[in-house]
Amino acid sequence: MSTLSTISKTNGTVSAERDGQSVPLPQAVSHAFSICPFDVVVTGVITEDTLIVHDLLRIESEDQRHTPALLRRKTLEELFTRFFVLPSLKLIETAAA
Repeated sequence: MSTLSTISKTNGTVSAERDGQSVPLPQAVSHAFSICPFDVVVTGVITEDTLIVHDLLRIESEDQRHTPALLRRKTLEELFTRFFVLPSLKLIETAAA
């Protein structure tokens, strides 16, 4: 069973946590986050070499958790179209999409 992790890029540092513990990121995922020009925090499932992104929690200093889910999804889609175009990152398909 896969567990959600929180993946963040803050001030150029990319990290991941699950249940309050640091977890390793695949090199390709870390690279994909490092080239994004924004500080960003997402939730997702880390597999052997891929991150499947579920939700957007923060972009730059703006907390997105109170933003409607469809707007967060749209922002994620824009990030994937412009910056996260590497095969190591996937956006989960949802019924709302």
